[in-house]
This record gives sequence, C-alpha cells and structure tokens, in this order.
Amino acid sequence: MKTQLQVVSPVGRRAGLPGNQSSNRSATGSVGRAAPSAPFTRRKQLNHDIPSGVRPEEAVFFLTICCRPRGENQLCKSDIASVMFDSIAVGQQRGDWWVRLVLLMPDHLHALISFPRDREMGKVINDWKKLLARKLQITWQRDFFDHRIRSEESVREKADYILQNPVRAGLTERVEDWPYVWMPEKLRGAVRAPRPTDVRGTTSS
Repeated sequence: MKTQLQVVSPVGRRAGLPGNQSSNRSATGSVGRAAPSAPFTRRKQLNHDIPSGVRPEEAVFFLTICCRPRGENQLCKSDIASVMFDSIAVGQQRGDWWVRLVLLMPDHLHALISFPRDREMGKVINDWKKLLARKLQITWQRDFFDHRIRSEESVREKADYILQNPVRAGLTERVEDWPYVWMPEKLRGAVRAPRPTDVRGTTSS
C-alpha cells in the first residue's frame, strides 16, 4: 500500500487576512502605512572543511540537504527516488563517497556519509545536487548542513534517529514501511533498518 503524503508548509497564512496581504491598523481601526520590509541578507556559505587531525575516510558525517520551498514534496516520488538512489550507488562504486544511509523526506533528506581523503565533501555534495537539479528539476536550498559524528555508537543512534523521521512526521506508522531509504547491502541489519530496499528504493516482497 502506498503512503499518501501530506506536507504541511511551515509558513501559514495569518488569521483573518486573505492570502499574504496584511495591514497595519491603528488603535482606532484605521488602516495605516505598512511597515517597511526588512532588507534581504544573503546567508554566508557554510564551511565544510574537515578539521585537521581527522582522517576523512574514517569520519562519518550527518548531512541534511533541503529543498526549496519547504513544505512541497519534491523527493518522495517513486521515479525521483529511483534516479536519486541509482546516482548514490554510482557514486559509491566510483569512490566519491561511502554512504551508510540516505533517507528521503518530502522536502529534505538526511544522510550518513564518509568521504575519501582525495574527495572534498563540499564539492562532492554540491556536484551531486547540481546533477539532480539538472536531471530531475529538483530545486535545492543553497548549501547543506553537516555534523561530524564522533563514535560508532553515535552513528548507530543517529541512524535510528534518521529512520524514525517519517514516523515522527506522521507520514507512516512504522519505520519498516517507509520505502524512500537507501543503504548498502553490507550494512543492512547493522541498524534497525526498514525491510530491504534495492537501489531503486522499491521494497522487496
């Protein structure tokens, strides 16, 4: 049975005002001039350099990559997931990264990834985002978020946390029923994973 996705946008309409229109009313109820909007500030690009003294091939990073606008389902579609998971497998075989887990949510994804010494994390991820944007017309937020996990026990805890995301969001009742998960064969069973998924993200019968 396919899960019907209902994505709630984090930005709602203000009560009593049609659309995005709002007014600045005085105490007497008259409509005054709207307050000037705040100037747009461009977010600084995040630093994805691996700290000195850390062996990159042994470090595991928890990554979050978001789409824009938030609240719109761009990723949890079978054809989209198929291409994304194929591209992960190709990158794995090519030696771009070592992916332990990727889980798709409607408007973002979480991943646990290590990178070889001769691969720069920022370039690998940004090149992958550009590839998917070109092939699938996914609109990504600028940059991504990363956090280095410092122990194998923490990696397992973070994997469990990631796998519970669709349940916490109310998109599925059980972890094992969420189909939009990729992990390599050798790691299946090492974490509390859903029933096996192939590189195309379809569940085995």
